[in-house]
Amino acid sequence: MDLVCNLEISREDESQKELKAKVGREVRAYATSYGIHNDPEEKHRCWRLEYADQVRFHMDILPAIPEEEFFIQWLVQEGVEESQAKEAIAITDDRHPRFDEIQNDWPRSNPKGFASWFEERMRRVARARLESLVRRGIYASVDEVPPYTWRTPLQQAIQILKRHRDVMFRSAQGEKPISMILTTLAAMSYEGEEDLFETVFMILERMPSWVEEKFPKVKNPVNPAEDFADKWRSNPRLEDRFWEWHTQAKADIKNLRNLSTEAQLSDWYSRKFSVRPRRETVEQVLECRESLGGIGVGAPTVIIGRSAPKPWRSDG
Repeated sequence: MDLVCNLEISREDESQKELKAKVGREVRAYATSYGIHNDPEEKHRCWRLEYADQVRFHMDILPAIPEEEFFIQWLVQEGVEESQAKEAIAITDDRHPRFDEIQNDWPRSNPKGFASWFEERMRRVARARLESLVRRGIYASVDEVPPYTWRTPLQQAIQILKRHRDVMFRSAQGEKPISMILTTLAAMSYEGEEDLFETVFMILERMPSWVEEKFPKVKNPVNPAEDFADKWRSNPRLEDRFWEWHTQAKADIKNLRNLSTEAQLSDWYSRKFSVRPRRETVEQVLECRESLGGIGVGAPTVIIGRSAPKPWRSDG
């Protein structure tokens, strides 16, 4: 779980360091009052609060202040939707060279704006499901349905691609493509496909067209000044590893067409996703093998976690 702590404080009155410390004191007080025994952990940009060791549940609290009006207007001029631009915030980062000074140059982020942009990318396909939930009386209107219940092909495809990446780089965690790059490129590449296999396949086909030849390579859609692939500049190997993953993912998805037995499919799931698929999942894939429709019917609930990328990229 992630929480943005957006305080109405001027950067002319406090430094990043002072704001971060202020939020840290509140987080510690909260932990004490609710009997949380783990001390809050200070990360570069946020505070992490571990609720219980046995359940591995934590919350990242991001200190922030509202972004200045001139920057919001610049975002709008650069093509960002005004409603998304207005969600921009200034954040703290202890790696900033002027972290402990009172000055105007703060790191920027926009997690709410990014979430809104992502929702718009999948809203058209989600609408039928949303209307169904309203008809069944679960929600009063389409606008009340929370995005995490939408379960669109785009959401499921991103989960599949992230799991494939995690397994491929399990022995080289520091070199795997970051989730914000995969999420952004997948959302940019999505054109409303409804079949899950077609969604995964076409996302991989279109991804290269959204990676720029020059820096910035992968622009933040709600802040064109930010490059999610900025680390590729100082470490070109990271870009190489991204393309290695992309090539492998395309080959693995295409290879499904050649798998015709339960044993072959079970082995494929085990090697590529490090899971043992349910029997009904294997049977469904076999039934749809010729068209490759329904590749993931039931699969995401078996192989995928629910962790979401952090638009502020808290610590990698």
